[in-house]
Amino acid sequence: MSWQEPWIPVRNESEWRLLQTELDRELSSGHPLWHTGATIFGRHQGSDDVLVFLRDGRFGVVHLMWHGKVEQRPDQLPWTVLYDDIDTLQKGLNEEFEAGT
Repeated sequence: MSWQEPWIPVRNESEWRLLQTELDRELSSGHPLWHTGATIFGRHQGSDDVLVFLRDGRFGVVHLMWHGKVEQRPDQLPWTVLYDDIDTLQKGLNEEFEAGT
């Protein structure tokens, strides 16, 4: 993974626990990440977006809501974009960086 701002790896265990706990609280059976083993490994410095890897080898970008609970629309929130592998995730992040978003 080639890190470019505003994305950074989550290396601090207390920060990881805080983010992972919130993700786990927000997911329920209607969400695409439910029972996928979604594990946070990176975060956006300017938003509530995090990077996750899944048990099946896919990756994703998730926008945490910070409500500490399952959302009213668990099939849609937290907002999530899935990628087939690390290369397509990297490509998506690079395109975001080049677009300046």
